[in-house]
This record gives sequence, C-alpha cells and structure tokens, in this order.
Amino acid sequence: MTSDFFAPINMSGPYFNECDLFVRRGTPEGELSLDLDLEIPTEREYLEEDGLLVLPHELKVRVSLAEHPDDGEPREAMHANLSMGGTVSTPVDANVSRDGLETYLLFNGISLFYSSARSYIEMLTAQSPMGRFTIPPIDPKKYLDMARGGDAEA
Repeated sequence: MTSDFFAPINMSGPYFNECDLFVRRGTPEGELSLDLDLEIPTEREYLEEDGLLVLPHELKVRVSLAEHPDDGEPREAMHANLSMGGTVSTPVDANVSRDGLETYLLFNGISLFYSSARSYIEMLTAQSPMGRFTIPPIDPKKYLDMARGGDAEA
C-alpha cells in the first residue's frame, strides 16, 4: 500500500480549553432548528521551526438546537460551546509558495479541529437523554470565504 495520498500535516491537539453543554431532559419534540457558529482568530502568526511551517490554531464552536413543539413556544433542546487550541504544521516545500503553504495549513487546521469538535459533541450527547447528535460537516474554504467576505485563496 502506498502512502502518497497522506497529507504531510502534523497536529498537536486540539486541546479543549472550555466546554459548556446543556441538554434538555427527554427527547426533543416537534421540528428542530440548528444554529451553528464558528470562530477563528483573525490574526494568525505562522512560525518556521526545524524545517516546518507551524500554525498555532484556535477554534470556537457554538451550536444550539431548538425544538418547536406543535403545542407551544420554541425552547432550547441543547447547546454546546467548545473552545480548543493546538498547532498544525507541514514541511516547508521550496516548490510551494509561502502563501500556498499558509492556506493549506489553515484549511487543514479548521477541518481537523472541527472534526474533533464533531466527535466530542457526539460523544457527550450520546450519553444524554436526547441521544447522539451530530453537527453537520463544513467546507473550510467556504467558511473562510464567508468569514472574510471575499476570496479565500489568500
């Protein structure tokens, strides 16, 4: 088996700094609506260490789920607020521009940290009366494009 398709990404973390979870007792009733918000620092500092480009990375995930019962007012069914930090790194490649490497690290950092948040929320909610809840997958490029209000190539 070849390893040519493995990404040359190293990760330390993510380490969860904060977690606030609320789950309402019982199974949610009626329609459910989801509100999801991500936050990464707007200023990033890329470091070069031992032939690696390193990005100290942080991600905050806020998710809430509201139930809309047929016979009453909407009410909160669940919320989770997570904060995590760590690093992602990749070897410096003379054939790839610095901007290209930075973008590569940022996309991978968002993707890897978010997937850890998804798993963490699944694990916690699986042990609740509501049962396992999975937040939807995201496209890191589209997220950055939306957060920047423009092109995510830079």
